[in-house]
Amino acid sequence: MIEMKDILVIVDVQKGFTKDYTVEKIPVIEDLLSRRVFDTVIATKYWNTPDSNISRLMGWKDLCTEEEQDLVPEIESSFGNAPAPDYDSDYRYEEQDLSSILGTDSGIVIDNSDTFHLHYDQSNDEWAILYTSADGGTFKSTADAWCLYDDPNEYYYPEAYPSDQYDMYTVAFTLYDTEAVGSLPDWCQSIADSGDDIWLNLYVSKTDDTLLIEDMDGIGLFGTTDPVPDYRGPNM
Repeated sequence: MIEMKDILVIVDVQKGFTKDYTVEKIPVIEDLLSRRVFDTVIATKYWNTPDSNISRLMGWKDLCTEEEQDLVPEIESSFGNAPAPDYDSDYRYEEQDLSSILGTDSGIVIDNSDTFHLHYDQSNDEWAILYTSADGGTFKSTADAWCLYDDPNEYYYPEAYPSDQYDMYTVAFTLYDTEAVGSLPDWCQSIADSGDDIWLNLYVSKTDDTLLIEDMDGIGLFGTTDPVPDYRGPNM
């Protein structure tokens, strides 16, 4: 007879990943730990290096320092901060030209009022992000973009977007020259202050022109956590 055990897995609750929109989850984990009802508790730690694929190809160099890699203090008190083991990664990906998917102008109309607009400047190879609220507030930023195709043999496709009907892509925008003015959703000022990247999932239909964009981190980009339709070119 197989013995069943209760296991709690705490994934990458580290200083380098702590943001305004994630810190509220830490007390929930503390509460679970304090109950001492689990047979086994496992805490994982993500670590990056300056010469990793993520650093070299995406330019994302967070989680390279011991300080960033440490568990947050509330979790550290239960686990300590043992160094992560060395391992060989077979992680690989196929980088894509984002403009070939989105075109040079695309965007989203939110609640029939606010707009989220993406523009690609081919001459400078850079993106512009513009969010305009119904009250006249504006968030604008220049950005470098990175896009990869999510191979269904290596990535999980949501049930609503099966790989036989959709291609899925992961997109990261690294922002600079960011400005937020006027009445805007909370995420606009938070991103302007922190300089955090914007992460998206794209679902591109294989049978028609449908393209859906998902707020990967759930920070409120489009007013919903569900994927929303993107309008390209003349539809904007």
